[in-house]
Amino acid sequence: MDNYYKAFNKDDILNFIDNVVIKGIDPMKSQRDKFLKELRLNYPNVAQIIVEHIIREIVDVKI
Repeated sequence: MDNYYKAFNKDDILNFIDNVVIKGIDPMKSQRDKFLKELRLNYPNVAQIIVEHIIREIVDVKI
């Protein structure tokens, strides 16, 4: 959630389009690039790792 721009109103959306999309002013680019490298850590097996994690969490639930 910290790696993307949030818009709370019309002005936020217009500012994003004008500054980031059109002018290419993207202060969060390096932050997103770093996050992308973290996601690629387990590439190409990341989906399998996520599924295994979810299964472990479900099995570990105490009723």
